[in-house]
Amino acid sequence: MFVNRDRLAGGGREQLSIATTSALLLASGVFSSIIAARVLGPEDRGLLVAWQVWALAMGTLASFGIPQVAVTMRDVRWAQIWTTQATGAAVGAMLASLVVLKLGAGPPAIVGAAFLALGTGLNGSQVAWHQRSGHLMWRFNVQRLTPSVVLLISTLILTISPLRDPEWWILVIGVTQVAATVVVGFAYGLGPAIEWSGLSQSVVRQAAAKTPINWLAYIQYRADILLASVLLTPAQVAFYAIASAVEGSIFTLGQTFGMRWFAQHRTASARHAATATVAATGVAATALALVSGPLIVLAYGEDFAAAAPAAAILSFAAVPRALDYLITHVAMARGNMSRLAVLKAVGIAGLGAAAIWTSFLGATAATLAVLTLGTAMTLVAAQAVALRAPHQRGPS
Repeated sequence: MFVNRDRLAGGGREQLSIATTSALLLASGVFSSIIAARVLGPEDRGLLVAWQVWALAMGTLASFGIPQVAVTMRDVRWAQIWTTQATGAAVGAMLASLVVLKLGAGPPAIVGAAFLALGTGLNGSQVAWHQRSGHLMWRFNVQRLTPSVVLLISTLILTISPLRDPEWWILVIGVTQVAATVVVGFAYGLGPAIEWSGLSQSVVRQAAAKTPINWLAYIQYRADILLASVLLTPAQVAFYAIASAVEGSIFTLGQTFGMRWFAQHRTASARHAATATVAATGVAATALALVSGPLIVLAYGEDFAAAAPAAAILSFAAVPRALDYLITHVAMARGNMSRLAVLKAVGIAGLGAAAIWTSFLGATAATLAVLTLGTAMTLVAAQAVALRAPHQRGPS
C-alpha cells in the first residue's frame, strides 16, 4: 500500500497548527488573567471571573449540540446551522443575564454577560463549520483564536482606560466578543444566513441526541469553578480561578498528547494513549505543584499568594481530567456512551455533594477527590469500548 506523502505532510502541518493554536490560546488566556488580576485586585477580579464563567457556560450549554451536527450531519447548509445556532445563542444570552442578575450584578454586567454568551454560541458554530469544510489550517485556527485574542486586546485597552469597575469590564469584553465573531465570520463567508428549515425535524433530532452527553461532559469539567463562583467569596473565587488556570494548562498538555495519538492510530487500542496521557500530566502536575507558589507571586503579585496552596492541590486534578477526556472521546468516536453518560451524571452529583466543603482549600481537595473517583469509575465502565481496538471483542 502506498501513502501519499503530500497528504501526510498536510496532515502533519494541520496537527502542528492545531497544537500551536492550543498553545496560543493557553498563553493569551494566562496573560489576560494576569493583567486583569493586577489591575482589579482579588475582590473585583473574583466578581469578573464569576460573571464570565457563567456567561460562557450558558453560551456553551445553549448550543444544544449544533456544532457537532455541523461537523457530522450530511446535506446540511450553513444557513440551517446559523439559524438554529443563533436561536440557541439567544437562549444562552437570556439565561446568562438571569444568572448574573441572580449573582447581584448591575445592568452593565447583565448586558455584558448576555453578549458574552451570544458570542460564545456563534463562534462555536463557525469553528465547527470550518472543521466540517476541512479548513483546519488558517480558518479553523483563526476562528478558535478569535475569542481569546479579543479578550486579551480588550483587557489591555481596559487597563489604560479609567474604567475600574468589573461590571463595565465584562460589558466591553462581551460586546467586543460578538463584534469580532461577526467580523471574522463575514471575512470567511459565514455571515448571518436565516433559513427556518434549519429548525427541521432531522436537525433538531440529531442535535437533541448529542445534547445530553455534551451537557454532562461540560458540566463535569467546569462544575468546580461554577460552584466556586457561587459558594466562595469574590476574593476566593479569584484565587480558585488561578488554581484552575494552572490545572487547565496541565490538562491542555494531556488533552493534546492523548488525542493526537488517537487521531494517528484510530483503529488501534487506546491503552498506550491512556498511559501516555497519565504519565505526561503526572510529571507536569508534580513539577507545577512544586513551583506554583513562586510563579503565582511573580506573575500575579503578593495579593494573590493565597492561590498557591490551591494550585498545588488542583494541579493533580488535571491527571484524571485529561484521562477522562481521552476515554470519553474515544468512546464517542466508537459509538457507545450509555454507561459513560450515567457515570458522568454520578460524577456531577459527587461534585454537587462536595459543595458542602465551602472552605477554600476544602473545596479544592474535594474537587480532586471527586474527579479521581469519577475517572476511575469511567475507566472501569469504558475499558471494553474505549481502550480496546475496534476489532477486539470484550468478554462474552
